[in-house]
Parts: sequence; C-alpha cells; structure tokens
Amino acid sequence: MSPSALLDWTVQHKDTLTWLGGGIVTVTGGVWAVVRYVLERKESKPAAGTQVTVQHGNYIAGNVTNVTNSGWSGEQFQEFAQQLLQKSGQAYPPDLLDRLQNLAERAGVSETALKNLASRLGEENVPIPQLGAKLLDRIERLQSALQQSQALPANNPIKPLVEEAAANGAYDSAELLLTTALDQVNAVALIEQGEMLGAKELLQRAELALGTLSKGNSLNYRVAAGFLYKTYEQFYFAQGDQATGNDYLDKALALFKSVASETVTQKDAVIPFAQAIHGMGNVYQGRGQFRDAIRQYEMVVAILPTYAYSWHDMFLCYASLAEQGEVDVAAMRRALKMLEETGKGWRHIDDDRIARLKATLAKYDGSKSPAPN
Repeated sequence: MSPSALLDWTVQHKDTLTWLGGGIVTVTGGVWAVVRYVLERKESKPAAGTQVTVQHGNYIAGNVTNVTNSGWSGEQFQEFAQQLLQKSGQAYPPDLLDRLQNLAERAGVSETALKNLASRLGEENVPIPQLGAKLLDRIERLQSALQQSQALPANNPIKPLVEEAAANGAYDSAELLLTTALDQVNAVALIEQGEMLGAKELLQRAELALGTLSKGNSLNYRVAAGFLYKTYEQFYFAQGDQATGNDYLDKALALFKSVASETVTQKDAVIPFAQAIHGMGNVYQGRGQFRDAIRQYEMVVAILPTYAYSWHDMFLCYASLAEQGEVDVAAMRRALKMLEETGKGWRHIDDDRIARLKATLAKYDGSKSPAPN
C-alpha cells in the first residue's frame, strides 16, 4: 500500500483510530503512528506457522550431541559445572569465560542462560557429583523449548515469552508457556468437535499457567490472555451460555484495547498492536457486529498485509453479512484471494479450509463484479 493510499485509508477510519487512544491519542497522532508503522516497518511480517507438539524431556535433534562430543570428559564437564557454581555472581577468570562461551555456542543457548542454570543448581542444592549431568539435562530442556517455539506461528504472543524465558535459563517456565500455547489451540479444536469437558480442562490449565507466569503489564501476556478469554467465549457460546460468553468477550476487549492504546505510538511494537486490533475484531465478530469487525481487520492488513488470520476472519464476516442479505462479492473475493496468497503454512488454513470458503463464495458469486487485481 502506497503512503498516499494509506493516508486515504486512515482518513476513512479516523473515528476508529481516535477511539483506539481512549481519548488520549488524537486523530492526527493515530494516523501518523500507523503511517510510520508502514513506512518504517514494511518488512515486519509474521512468518507462516506450523503445527507443533511439546515433548518435554525428549529432545528431538540439536546441539546436545555437539556438547557431549566436544572432547570433554565427564570429569571435565563436572569440573566446569562446579566452577560455574563457585563463581556464580563473580567475574569469571579468562579460561572459564572461554569455556563458557564455547559451550554456549555449541549448545545454541545464551551465556546468561548457562550462568543462571548454574545459579539455580546451587539454589536447588544439587550434590556436586551430579552437577555435570544436571547441567546437561537443563541445557537439553532449554534447547528443546527453543526448537519447539520456532514451530509456533510468529504472531503467537506466547512465542516471544518462551524465547525470553529460555534466554534467561528458565527452562521450566519455557516449557509451561509452550504447553499453554498448545492448550489453547487444542481447546479450540475440542470445542469444534463438541468435546466440551476436555476443552474446559485445557482452558483452565492454560489460564492457571498464564496467571502463575504473568509479568504484570507485559504486552505479550495481555495479548495471550485476551485470546484465551476469546476462546472461553467460544466455549460458553457453544454451550448456549451467552451471558458468561459475553462476560469473557468484555474481558478480552478490555485487554486488547489497553494493548492497542499503548502500542499505537510505539514503532517497535507493530506485532502486538496488530494482534490486539485483530483480537478486537474477533470480539466484535463474536458479538455479531460484523462491520465493526471488518474495520479492525482492515486496519491489521493495512499494517501487515501478510496477516492471514485477518483476511480469513474478514471473509467470514462478509459471509455472515451475505447471509443477512448484505452481499459484497468483490470484498469476499478480495479477502479470499489474499488469504490464499498469505495463508500457506498457517495453522488451520489448509486446502480443505480454503475449499470450504470457496464453496461459500460460490453461493453468492453470480455478480458481475470484477475480481480484485
């Protein structure tokens, strides 16, 4: 989208941009924040995601082999772990620092993580003869968490939290965050299959984990919690409890609005901003306010044209409007065309899903409206 086209778009949506700031961000400030996002962050694109299964304690492939085949004997590794513990919180001598850097490079984890792992081993009072083996085990768990986090979609708000925890050596937090991300995804699948008891158990576990690991005002935690509340809404609506579902929509909307208003002027927060706006669209869509939802999705794809989920949900909104007699075939074609171009590899956007959406479009596609360019 060209700068002039974006300016035209922002003028058309000035009310939405003003509302985002909750009375704090002016129309002009909101417009130019979005313009700056596009002009300065053109290359910011969420990468396609693939399905992942967490396998705690089972490292699939990676650098532990490199570490164990590094030429160090078991005794040398044990000595190294003991030295790390003894020097925890102090300046490392050059020889120990060299070994630390070498091990971190081979293991594919940060030096900070290794230092923190040694400190934790001391806090846990691990017997000295077990230090080497325990350190290797912790390195393996960090590597596994990092590798598996790469299979999460780039737009998943929990992914950077996993990476942050692993970088700091918090292997247990990284594992729990991974499980939380998958619990929500699997809960949605169970809701669609009508397996409500299993879905509720996963949602409760994910909510407990997020509460345990919460970092207060962290943007990513709030976005993750917002989408979790949105999944709760799906659960209660599927059971016919619209009152409770609406309560969760209110909670989700409050979180998404807080993130959006904070990030609209932060040039380095384009992904959380887009996630929050998309989440707000989901809330409106859940309430049947399809035009309001479409405005949010249009805002997302103006900033991140490759955000496939917004194209997907935008199409569904137009399909819902078509069912109500408000048919816009050109808009449906455009959303589906962009979804096909951007959705390859994204979770839940497969050939079967695209085929179903094409069948939906075909029901209304008797129009002579030109296909999008």
